[in-house]
Amino acid sequence: MVTLKLNEVKDYVNLKVEKRYKPLRVKAQSIKQKLVELLNQVKLSAEKILVSKDRDAFKTVEDGFKNHEIAVKNAEKLSQGLTEYLDKINIKEDCSYNTLMNFIGELKLFFQNVNELGRRLVPKISPWFKTELKYLDYNIRKLAEHVDKLNQFLVKEYKEIESADKIIELVDAVNSSLSEKTAFQEKLESLKVEVDDLTNQIRDAEDNYIKFKTSGIQKNYTQTDEELNEVRRSFNIAFNPILKPLSKLCKSSSKALADLTPEQRNTIDCYLSEPFPTFLNEPIGLPVLKQILKSLQRSLLAKELDLKKDRVEKAVKQINKILQDNLLDELHKKAKFLTESKETLKTLIAEKGLDEKSEMLASNIEQLKNQLTDKKVEENRLQTQIQNIQNKIERDLKFLSEKLSEFLEENIEVTLS
Repeated sequence: MVTLKLNEVKDYVNLKVEKRYKPLRVKAQSIKQKLVELLNQVKLSAEKILVSKDRDAFKTVEDGFKNHEIAVKNAEKLSQGLTEYLDKINIKEDCSYNTLMNFIGELKLFFQNVNELGRRLVPKISPWFKTELKYLDYNIRKLAEHVDKLNQFLVKEYKEIESADKIIELVDAVNSSLSEKTAFQEKLESLKVEVDDLTNQIRDAEDNYIKFKTSGIQKNYTQTDEELNEVRRSFNIAFNPILKPLSKLCKSSSKALADLTPEQRNTIDCYLSEPFPTFLNEPIGLPVLKQILKSLQRSLLAKELDLKKDRVEKAVKQINKILQDNLLDELHKKAKFLTESKETLKTLIAEKGLDEKSEMLASNIEQLKNQLTDKKVEENRLQTQIQNIQNKIERDLKFLSEKLSEFLEENIEVTLS
């Protein structure tokens, strides 16, 4: 087996086929060069129309001046159109089979466009510019003859060189993939630096935010808010056993419910929908809540509510703690004190503009995190692209080895290094 590095393949192929293919390539180059020269002649013919259109001889033609003016304008269009079509023809340096076939395709398209242009404009140009049109027609016919000559040469003599060209194209394709992979890897490395930088920025921003929130007035506000939340949790735990019985009382026809004032009955609804805020609004000593609980206790003991025995027992026991042991009184005082403290601190924070600073710090962190998310998405996309290109390179190397072995009738393996 012959093992070739990718950068050795072209020289190896050229060495193997040089004697057989060199004369063909020389002939192909010669025909192509002749075509380039004829294209230049056609362009000169088109330009000559523009140069000739104002000759004094045209003014002596017996036809009317208006017809002459129309001919001149259409001659300009013909010349400009030809020049534009010629400029669109892509003439490449190499003389591979595919490149030359593509060249022929562009020239055939040129002829189609020229025929259409001539069909529309030439009748409007006569009887002027006869010499120039004849010269143009001659050069276009010569060009067409050599295009046919190149086509016949490619089909009859140059076709076998296509296999060698395909090998070269495969090498170029792998090199192109390698360049693309390198470019993506460079982007990925640059992106990783950006990701690391953003990660550090987020860490620093979060540290600054924590320091801000845990210092001065902000620290006191945060601590007060945490303590108030703890009081809220304690109240919810204490109040939870009587929520369902209280709901049952509200919907019942209990005599105890009838003893309550409309305001007290409305307060029951408030306790059911917003327990803790209603608790906070109570006066010191919780007179309304305690009156409601006394009525609820009477209904429970009278078995007026549709509740299971164990739920009734739990509710009665909890009511006794609230009424007799003042379970919620100290909690209520603490809740009011913390709420007032929190409002005072909130006012101070607003006066000093600390809310805006806090929002600014939090917003900065959020923006940095969004940027980091976008960078990581891009990082994953690049990694996927690199892997896809790597897979393609491996497949193309295998295919190149197979085609090279088949072409040269040798067992050849192509590697990157």
